[in-house]
Formats: sequence, structure tokens, C-alpha cells
Amino acid sequence: MKKPILITATAALMILTFSCKKQGCTDTFADNYAEDAEVDDGTCTFTQTMIFYLNDSRHDDYSNNSGFYAPFHFYIDGEKIGELSTSSSNFQTYNSGPSCTETNGVFRYDFVMENKFESVTIDIKDQLDNSHGSITKSVALSDGDCSLVLL
Repeated sequence: MKKPILITATAALMILTFSCKKQGCTDTFADNYAEDAEVDDGTCTFTQTMIFYLNDSRHDDYSNNSGFYAPFHFYIDGEKIGELSTSSSNFQTYNSGPSCTETNGVFRYDFVMENKFESVTIDIKDQLDNSHGSITKSVALSDGDCSLVLL
């Protein structure tokens, strides 16, 4: 008779011990890091800035293409995220890539990830919805850095 009571008491104690631990995101690099969490519950999210830009060669190719109608429209995994106009007065090209803080001639997008590394599909369309390519991009979280996307 003592054995079933001991097993039941041990099981109840284990349940109470483990269920009392605060759950949350325990990754210090995550946007939603919970300092008081003791158990990671898999809800961490990470933000990486993506910067879309053109170099001289790509700009000339698009400008000389009579089937292209500016501006560029960007889609990530089928969802429209924004556009970049090559006809604006502050547009410029970057042959060695822009810095992560650059705002002229680029389109900036904060990409929220559920893991520190994700692969996404970026589609580029013009204003008439003509496709101008698709890029599969690996996005890796890097503290204080950004992901550059050459169009």
C-alpha cells in the first residue's frame, strides 16, 4: 500500500516542480527575450534588416529594358513588402554595396524570423506586375548587421 502512495506523491512533486518554472524566450539575441524565463517555450523571434539596392550594371540593364516599368515591387514568400523607385531624386547605385545605415537609393525592410537562419524567396515585379526575377536568399541573424540584396 505504501508503494502506490509514494509513486503518486513523487509524480505530484515532479509535476509541481517542473510546471512552476516560468516559460518564455531564453535566447538573449531575440526580440522577445524574457529575462525571468527558465524554460524556453519556442516563441523566440529575431529581426534582421534587409537592404535592397542596385549597382551601376544592374541599373543600366533595367533602364535599357523597354519592358520594365519602374518602380520595383518586392515580395517575400508571396507577401508584398514594399518598393524602390529608380526615378526619385535621391536614388543612387552602390557598386560595393551600401552600408547598413544607408537610406538613399535603397529599400529597407525589417524581416522577422522565428529562427536565427531562414531561407526566403524574393520576387521582383514592376508596376505593371511583370516579373523581373526571383531570388532565394539566406537570411542569417548577425548582431548589428544587415542582409544586403543586390537586385
